[in-house]
Amino acid sequence: MSKTLKTAVLIFLFLFIPRLWILLNSSYTFYSDDAIYAILARSWTLGEWQYVFHPTWPPLYPGLSAIIALVIPGFENALRFTSLIFGTAVVIPLYFASSFYFFDSPL
Repeated sequence: MSKTLKTAVLIFLFLFIPRLWILLNSSYTFYSDDAIYAILARSWTLGEWQYVFHPTWPPLYPGLSAIIALVIPGFENALRFTSLIFGTAVVIPLYFASSFYFFDSPL
C-alpha cells in the first residue's frame, strides 16, 4: 500500500470513528426529509418502482439507503449509516484531488 493511500485511509478512520460514536450514542429522531427518504428507500426494497422516482427527491440517496437497509435493520439507522459512510468517504477523493492540485504528486 502506498504512502498516499495509507494517509487517505488514516484520514478516513480519523473522521469516521468519532462520527460513528456520535451516531451510536445519539437520540435524534427523524426530520421531515428523513421520513420522506425512508419511504423512498422502503419503496426500493419492496420493489414498488412507481414510488421510487419522485420529481422532487433524487433517487441516489434512497437507493443507497435501501442497500444498506438490507444489512442494518431499520430505515432510520440505514439512512444515518448511509450519511455516515458516504459523507466521510467523500474526503478520500478530496484528499487525492487536493494533493494532486497543490503538491503535484501523482495519484
